[in-house]
Amino acid sequence: MQQCLHIFWEDHRLTVRAGVMRFLQLEWHNHERARNAWDIERAEMKAKIAKQEGEVRSAKKLNDQLNKHIRMLEQALLNERARSKAAAIGGEGQAVGEGGNDLKGKAGSRFDSKGAVKPLKRMPSLFHATSAIQC
Repeated sequence: MQQCLHIFWEDHRLTVRAGVMRFLQLEWHNHERARNAWDIERAEMKAKIAKQEGEVRSAKKLNDQLNKHIRMLEQALLNERARSKAAAIGGEGQAVGEGGNDLKGKAGSRFDSKGAVKPLKRMPSLFHATSAIQC
């Protein structure tokens, strides 16, 4: 009887160990599966971030190029307006001259010593003067 009881307890312990081992293996596999899914999601997010950062850099470069082009076109427009104004005032031959460089250095000219157009002076704001007037 005691031998039978001993075999029962041994068999029961083996069954419990097998159940515990199976539970631990299942939990380990679930943990590994979740970790692999997390690693995949993390890699996808890193790739997405890198792609968006590249798009931001290219958009900034494009914006800088367009701003540079706008400044160049504004400068060309100011130069053309200065030439046409000088032509209207002093005659066509005098304003253009040799390469259009004779406008440099004139008193009151909008050109500096290098031939670039000087920035316009801002007009004083009339907002403050008109806001003091009460109706």
